[in-house]
Amino acid sequence: MDNKAINGQELNIMRLKVSELDEVITMIKAVFDSYVAPDCSVDGIRVFKDFIKPNELQGRIDNGSLVLVARCQAELAGVIEIRVGDHIALLFTAARFQRQGIAEKLLQTALDTWRETREDLQKITVNSSPYAVAVYRRLGFSPITIEQNKYGVRFTPMMKIL
Repeated sequence: MDNKAINGQELNIMRLKVSELDEVITMIKAVFDSYVAPDCSVDGIRVFKDFIKPNELQGRIDNGSLVLVARCQAELAGVIEIRVGDHIALLFTAARFQRQGIAEKLLQTALDTWRETREDLQKITVNSSPYAVAVYRRLGFSPITIEQNKYGVRFTPMMKIL
């Protein structure tokens, strides 16, 4: 789908394949456990891990979500999901690939792909974990309201005008 360079290595961004589900979910769990879970209650952690179960993720894809993965060489570097309603449901970069611009490249590729069917796309939203608010600010998002807590998950609703 899209080839970009990252630190002199080729970064390939393409749609998630069913065969990659387990690998992607394992990476998301690892990043979540390190950076997001400390700000969640026990219930919040359970809610999130239920959200990323293979059948749940596949169900969202079947209902119109776009899920892209980024690979640097053959290694999984990141994932993004944009769901119906123009909302980022997932954006995770593997720990060893953070701070290298992968989230930005995933976001741009996902928006370009999303626009193929949503030509009138004017904004994108996300519910950012406390850890990722600064990342989303760097990506051009602004808070819509104050931090929320729903089902034990802390998040700040944010939006980017396109």
